[in-house]
Amino acid sequence: LDLLLLCGTPIRYSYAVVLFVYFNAMASALEKIFRFGLYDFDWAENSQYHRRQKYDCDNLPCRVDAVDGFSDLLLILWVIGIYFVLTRWFAETARKERNRILASIDAANHIAISLSRFDLA
Repeated sequence: LDLLLLCGTPIRYSYAVVLFVYFNAMASALEKIFRFGLYDFDWAENSQYHRRQKYDCDNLPCRVDAVDGFSDLLLILWVIGIYFVLTRWFAETARKERNRILASIDAANHIAISLSRFDLA
């Protein structure tokens, strides 16, 4: 997301990344609340053994009640939204400052070329 905003790509790509992250966060939160079975795949050997050692439940993510799940979801969405807004503001400010510096360098270049045309000797 930072690279998309800082490199000057069209803003619609950044919105697409933010929407993808929002969708992923919503799917994860809804899985914790309703346990659809999205995370029931065992990719590693002995994964049930390691889960029992660290957590109270066998199938991660452990089920939570609706209030905790939705409050976690709102917190995640709020943090990502604020992060996106601040990063976009920083990128726009950095781009404006870069354009100002480039304009002043160009003006100094024109002044130096103009002064070099005069014979001071």
